[in-house]
Amino acid sequence: MNCSYTLLPALVAALLLNLTPGLARAGEDATPAASASASSGEKKGATRSNVPFRGHVGSVDASAGTVTLAGKKKDRVLHVNDQSLLERAGKPAAIGDIRPGDYARGLISRETNGKEVLLKATFGDTPAESAGSPGRSRETASSGK
Repeated sequence: MNCSYTLLPALVAALLLNLTPGLARAGEDATPAASASASSGEKKGATRSNVPFRGHVGSVDASAGTVTLAGKKKDRVLHVNDQSLLERAGKPAAIGDIRPGDYARGLISRETNGKEVLLKATFGDTPAESAGSPGRSRETASSGK
């Protein structure tokens, strides 16, 4: 019992000593990090996050470079740029190859200004719905593996 009373202050002191250099380094690093975040915030439409998407194409505007996904409550406008990778039937595609009614799935980048930009997308027929997961054989689906 007496050992725990002497060990506890020693552990607290060791923790404080370990945190102090980290805090000092964090304070030193904060200035460059703050300037880096300020400069990245100055970039036009800085990226906030990358998220998957899926849905049916409602309309395509090739001149504006947008693909609109039809939604139950609200349509979703996805912007296509030079870095967007579009695919149809396993082959590279252009925005002009996309048709209303196509099933779309892929990855978008949500920018801080709210704009959603297509990073990679596949367009085509709606995947067939089956009892098991796609890509699983009946043996693995029935065995649960």
